[in-house]
Amino acid sequence: MDAVPDASRITPPILLAGFPNPVQLALRVDIDPSGFELSDLRSSLPATLEQKPGPGQRLRLHAGQRLDRDFILRFRIGGTHPRAALVLSPDAAPSEEGTFLVTLVPPTAGRPAAKPRTVGFVLDRSGSMGGWKIVAARRALARMVDTLRTEDRFAVFAFDTVVETPPDLGGPTPVPATDRHRFRAVEFLTGLQARGGTEMLPALTQALTQLGTDRDRDRLLVLVTDGQVGNEAQILQALGDQLAAVRVFVVGIDQVVNAGFLERLARMTGGHCELVESEDRLDGVLEALHRRLEAPVLTDLRLQPEGFAALPESLAPNRLPDLFPSTPLVVSGRYRGQPGGTLVLTGTDGDGRRWEDRVTGAVTALSALTPVWARAHLLDLEDRFDAGLGDRAALEHRLVWTSLRYKVLCRFTAYVAVDRSATIGPSGHHRIIQPVDLPAGWGDEAPAIARRQASVAEPRLAFRLAQRAVSTPELIFEQLREWLCEVDQGSDTIPVLLDRLARYHGLVARLRLLLNNATKLGLRDADRALLAALLQQLELLLATAEEIRRHHTEMQRLAADLRTRAVRQR
Repeated sequence: MDAVPDASRITPPILLAGFPNPVQLALRVDIDPSGFELSDLRSSLPATLEQKPGPGQRLRLHAGQRLDRDFILRFRIGGTHPRAALVLSPDAAPSEEGTFLVTLVPPTAGRPAAKPRTVGFVLDRSGSMGGWKIVAARRALARMVDTLRTEDRFAVFAFDTVVETPPDLGGPTPVPATDRHRFRAVEFLTGLQARGGTEMLPALTQALTQLGTDRDRDRLLVLVTDGQVGNEAQILQALGDQLAAVRVFVVGIDQVVNAGFLERLARMTGGHCELVESEDRLDGVLEALHRRLEAPVLTDLRLQPEGFAALPESLAPNRLPDLFPSTPLVVSGRYRGQPGGTLVLTGTDGDGRRWEDRVTGAVTALSALTPVWARAHLLDLEDRFDAGLGDRAALEHRLVWTSLRYKVLCRFTAYVAVDRSATIGPSGHHRIIQPVDLPAGWGDEAPAIARRQASVAEPRLAFRLAQRAVSTPELIFEQLREWLCEVDQGSDTIPVLLDRLARYHGLVARLRLLLNNATKLGLRDADRALLAALLQQLELLLATAEEIRRHHTEMQRLAADLRTRAVRQR
């Protein structure tokens, strides 16, 4: 089975340096604190705070921002005790239903009593983690290992195309967090460098298997990665029930993180995802994550509406997580009846005592609450669909119904409409390839394919095309004809080289067979490691060759189209 069927769609060409990006971002954010105290507003992109009517604040991005990094908005809310707020938004008449949203904020001070834990640390050391990211990742995990208590147990895993563990700590079960074991783990982390591909599933499987041996403890998994994988659905489905009793905390390191997948992984397990877009953010994230790895503030949370009826199976998230320090809990759902009433929240605090709070609902005409709930509900359903939890046919039907009913797209309702009433060009269609900006911070550490795309360009043609204000069509096509001659001169070299590289497939198959029978053949560990390293490099070489073949074929096609245009201009 192809683990990444959409690989060609998630590796777009890179916009060349000096070319303007045709996509411009304009964004305004209005923040309504809903009774909470709002402070310390921060944005990852340059922005300005503005006055707005009513309570809250307004933030507007500076004009002309490039789409080369994530937009992250942070702010601080909370008090000395857990606080909740309830908002109800009725549907338009004559409907008797509506959407409710409750926010539960933990206290900013105080810490629950500590309990013994078993923690699995998983570090992504693949090539895309090069530069400051691998340095920050090593530092983050080393800091977290150092904060373990003697009654805790832990295991450490580092992965690229293979999974490695610290010497003397690679047994089948987690080890006690003694000074010696923690020193060995930190020593192992310090020596790691970025390399290879990103095969996340084997590392997560090994970590969850070891965590499963300590069923009488609070089990946590900490994953540090940039999330640059394409087989998200395969990972979630393969892990399945192993995630049920483990909370996953993710630290996403990069200015362009695969946040959708990482947040799904954390959300499915009642954990949390934190993003680190620069080294300056690392200390703050580690402090917050350390608090979240402690015991929860409230557990066994229950919601009991009074004055309105919550519709069954509408809660999002469907599995109510515990309330942890520094992590507000947001729960939404659908209700039937007159808007208003109260919501009774109950739970158990860190000392084992019953906790209860009654929240009076505030009615609002904010229609955006319904699509916000619908999107959260669809994410829940898609998580269960990908993980294979429940009847897939029933989940698909529920996804389609919810998407169409509330006009929020899901995987089964997102389509591209093609208008075939007009013919564009003699071939009947015109394909447009839109390059994208190289992610911010991806310089020398960028993946090899992205570096090649960003650097392979005929300099004179790129310069002339960039200087459109002083160029003429004749000059542009003169440069174009020169470039096409160079393409023709090298057109036979690349296919010959690729055909020669294809002969390595047989060697790869023989190496795999040899490694699979290494024990029977009596190979030493050193020989086995050498063969595994050779196999890894051959696989990377063949994968790169396939990428080159695909890009060369596309270049030849484009060159043929350009040659036709150049002839017409003569």
